[in-house]
Amino acid sequence: MAMIDLRLTYRLTPARLEYSHTPTQMRVNVDRAPVEIERQPLKMELDNQAFYESLGIKGLATQARERIADARQTIQRIVGDISRTITMKLGPNAMNEGEISQQKMTAPPPEPDLVFIPEPVKIHFSGGTVSFRAPREKVNIDWVPHRMDFRYSPRSVQYYVEKWDTTLAGLR
Repeated sequence: MAMIDLRLTYRLTPARLEYSHTPTQMRVNVDRAPVEIERQPLKMELDNQAFYESLGIKGLATQARERIADARQTIQRIVGDISRTITMKLGPNAMNEGEISQQKMTAPPPEPDLVFIPEPVKIHFSGGTVSFRAPREKVNIDWVPHRMDFRYSPRSVQYYVEKWDTTLAGLR
């Protein structure tokens, strides 16, 4: 009689969790706006006419005015001296020429004016402005968030039934 041997085999496939991920990606772009600058240069003006005139370097018109003023003062001084001399000769206390000369000699001499300080140069500034416009820059941020993908394979069991004939197996 033949004996049949049944063998039961199985194969287990464990459960698996597979995953993949993509990292976060970010791109930042800056749209730069143009900066506009407007400027007006600084202007400096020098008025050195008074300085040159104080040194004795004068224009023709100034020289003519000064000479006229000097001539006027000289004439006034001479006329004043003449009138004082005439006044001294006349009146209740009349003086002779010798006494008049002696009084003129004893009078204190005028003090010399030897101080020399030139006039400063006059400086005038105008303009000198700077203005600028700088609009805000645009910042664009493009990003892809972190992503994870999962794939789950459940556990599986596979059964196999094998039939063995033991009589034939012993003959071998």
